[in-house]
Amino acid sequence: MRVDRYSTVSVDCNHYSVPDHLVGEFVLVKVYPDKILCYHQEEKIASHQRCPGQAHWQLNINHYLKTLKLKPGALRRSSAFFQLKLQLKAIYHKYYQGQERQYLELLELVATHSLPKVSQTITMLEKIPTTVTTEKIRLILEKKDEPVRILTPCAITRQAKENLGDYSKLLGGIPA
Repeated sequence: MRVDRYSTVSVDCNHYSVPDHLVGEFVLVKVYPDKILCYHQEEKIASHQRCPGQAHWQLNINHYLKTLKLKPGALRRSSAFFQLKLQLKAIYHKYYQGQERQYLELLELVATHSLPKVSQTITMLEKIPTTVTTEKIRLILEKKDEPVRILTPCAITRQAKENLGDYSKLLGGIPA
């Protein structure tokens, strides 16, 4: 089946989105009673719940990120935006109105790290007095979980501090 100019494939008069770089390409569509699976070159590229009836559009906004990056102002008016989960819409309205480019970057983070992880990170940022930005969310999500090393002073450091304290007393109580 060929991908149309809206980056969708049509099954039983319903449209299902696929990644926008595949416009004009042929994809394999497997139709099941409850789902639609799309493959391109033996790689699964899309999965949708099958729509009952006709003239429905199932759009995944992640399939349109490439196009939306070229025209970020079109985000708010796009059909894919209207089909977003309520939680993602709330994040947009609270932190990203007028900052569509940053919101598109956030959607990429959601695609790679999951919505629950991104939401937890936003909640964590809200607890501290700072602004919520995509860059801060990215830094927290991509931080390596390295063990915290607790540095204990070695014998030389302890002896040096002790000596400085003794010199301080000799010089009249100047703190070290």
